[in-house]
Amino acid sequence: MQAPQNKLNWEESFNQETARRNRNYKGEGRFASPVILRPHKDTEGNWCALILFVDAHKWPAGKQVYLNGTPKSVSLDLYEAMKNDRNLKQFIPA
Repeated sequence: MQAPQNKLNWEESFNQETARRNRNYKGEGRFASPVILRPHKDTEGNWCALILFVDAHKWPAGKQVYLNGTPKSVSLDLYEAMKNDRNLKQFIPA
């Protein structure tokens, strides 16, 4: 027996059939991450971890997602906490 799958749509008016025919398909259950993790090797051969924060991909404040047609709130608390982490420092390439 398969577990039931929740249907997650980011947009309220999402229509799967229309989306399949539409060139502007927004996707279902996926969106671009506002946090990108990348390894970086400097000129001396040392590796470090880069964390890129892409505010343009951040979920809009106050906008809801829809799970099985029911609106759900989205919290940006984790994203903001990551951006404000005092252990992170700005990367300045050599």
